[in-house]
Amino acid sequence: MVDNIEYIIGLTGIEHVGLGPDFIEYFLTDIPYVKGLETPVGFPLLIKTLEKRVFSKSDIKKITFDNFARVFLQVLQ
Repeated sequence: MVDNIEYIIGLTGIEHVGLGPDFIEYFLTDIPYVKGLETPVGFPLLIKTLEKRVFSKSDIKKITFDNFARVFLQVLQ
């Protein structure tokens, strides 16, 4: 998953990547999930992996909250 995040950042920039771990969908469909992210409990593992790949705290905050929140607020207006 982090490889995909890095790839998309390379294409579009850090401001255009945001995660929305909508875990309820995992229980309602047969769509395969990312191993380790089957439940919200695994989300810190994703954060640790981003840190190991030398993403700054600011970049991780953008990926995990700020970018999604910014777009969400823009759409609501």
